[in-house]
Amino acid sequence: MKKIILSLMTLIGLGTAHADEGMWTIYNLPPQVFEQMQAEGFQLSYNELCFGDSALKNAVVNFSGYCSGVVVSPDGLVFTNHHCGFEAIRSHSTVEHDYMLNGFYAKTLEEELPNENMFVAFMIDQKDITDRIMAQGFDLMTSDLQAAFLDSLENVMSQEIKKEDSTLRLEIKPFYEGNKYYATTYRDFTDLRLVFTVPKSMAETPTTGCGHAKPATSQCSASTPTRRPTARLPIHQRMCPTTPPVGHRSPCKAIKKAITP
Repeated sequence: MKKIILSLMTLIGLGTAHADEGMWTIYNLPPQVFEQMQAEGFQLSYNELCFGDSALKNAVVNFSGYCSGVVVSPDGLVFTNHHCGFEAIRSHSTVEHDYMLNGFYAKTLEEELPNENMFVAFMIDQKDITDRIMAQGFDLMTSDLQAAFLDSLENVMSQEIKKEDSTLRLEIKPFYEGNKYYATTYRDFTDLRLVFTVPKSMAETPTTGCGHAKPATSQCSASTPTRRPTARLPIHQRMCPTTPPVGHRSPCKAIKKAITP
């Protein structure tokens, strides 16, 4: 598994709910929602949401499997919700340095705090496999057989992509209340470091989910990290775009079952 040096920044956002908000995948954004985004000033084309080197999906990450994040610098700075980094903040807090209560800011690279058992995942590809699943009589299966079927198909498809690139992994999850099934290919990065978090008194205000991540390696070598400059912009000069939540499927039992491609 490749690693990159990432910076985790937890922050607050002042957001207000609107009637036209919803949960959508970038891969399958409804045209009417995209038109509304354009009316509100969104300037990218529809294809730039998910395709090409400058696609929006390239800046959005799955944060440790339970949150979303967004890349805000070419050197690996990640924004996410305060509650998403709660355990990382808590684990580094001591009586002498209570980061939960007082917040934290790494002024240099050496002051950044590493975190175990955390990762960010970049979406490499996403495919609608609903027809493939339904062709196997999925609707006629019991819930237990459906779980076994999905896990088995996920294993088969994962083996296929790992033959091409061993750093990739694949997940099959239902979307839109089980009416669609997508196979999503990810690349994980596991070196995340805490850079900044607000004091607890600020974090308790309503938050808006946002975050991102980007490989901090040179194009020539995946194992050579790109060092961020020691001097950083003041936090108020950094921007944090809102990102849509990521859909989830409940974990299923891993049961071996033959799958028809």
